[in-house]
Amino acid sequence: IFRLTNQYDSSFYYLKKLMVQNPDNAAWIRKDIGATFLLKNEYDSALAILQESLAFYKKNDPVGRALSPILLYMGSAYAGKNEYATALPYAREGMALTLKIGSRSDELKGYELLSGIYHHLGNNDSAYQYLFKYLTLKDSVQNRQFIFRLNNYKKVAEDTIKEARIGLLNKDN
Repeated sequence: IFRLTNQYDSSFYYLKKLMVQNPDNAAWIRKDIGATFLLKNEYDSALAILQESLAFYKKNDPVGRALSPILLYMGSAYAGKNEYATALPYAREGMALTLKIGSRSDELKGYELLSGIYHHLGNNDSAYQYLFKYLTLKDSVQNRQFIFRLNNYKKVAEDTIKEARIGLLNKDN
């Protein structure tokens, strides 16, 4: 929560505290520390800590659930350093794993990242292709969220009507 609200010092504090309390999940926590460094635009620090998690999960994550976001973060860090040729293999490998496991949020990040990398490398056809996939998926996710909210509002309205009817029936009784 602190990371998402741009309170990075608090995020680092709690992540480091968590690492002391739970050393078995150190690689996962390092991933989050790396993501926080990435948001602070401290790309070298992010890469250093993400490398540790990458090495661990390459050995211990056959499915790729933890590995795919780490690879995308590393691609983002190299892209942030304007090292697009280095960023591309990380982003592509992360995206391949993301598509394999079906993580919509990582898929969105991956399409956006690949579009930016290809654009900076001068491959505008691929940049457009990934931008189109990003926008299509984003619209799909937003439509699903809208329909979900709409159904919730409908359910709340129906419940309110039922409660009003019950109140009237109780009053009549």
